[in-house]
Amino acid sequence: MLILVGLLAFAPGQVAKFDGRKPDAAHDTVAKMEDVERCLIRAVSPPQVYRQPDKPDEVTIVWIAGGLSSGEASGRVDLRRNDNGGTSVRGWFPEKLLMPCAPKA
Repeated sequence: MLILVGLLAFAPGQVAKFDGRKPDAAHDTVAKMEDVERCLIRAVSPPQVYRQPDKPDEVTIVWIAGGLSSGEASGRVDLRRNDNGGTSVRGWFPEKLLMPCAPKA
């Protein structure tokens, strides 16, 4: 995780740059957060995964176009474990790429 923090510091604002934008997808799925995360990591080119120790029920996945040296985030998905054991998904990412991993509930 220390490496990830250093790499994200290299590209300031790449996680936060999506905050003011409307997500391309926002829905709940019955899939467990860990299963959605694993599926996205396997299905779409290697992303950077960001977790905060004080928020174990949340994960942010960021894809950097052109690799880390480019510093240009091209997509982001926020996952949050919901009360029914499934996952709330918000994505600034093509919905068609999310659906195999996080079908709508």
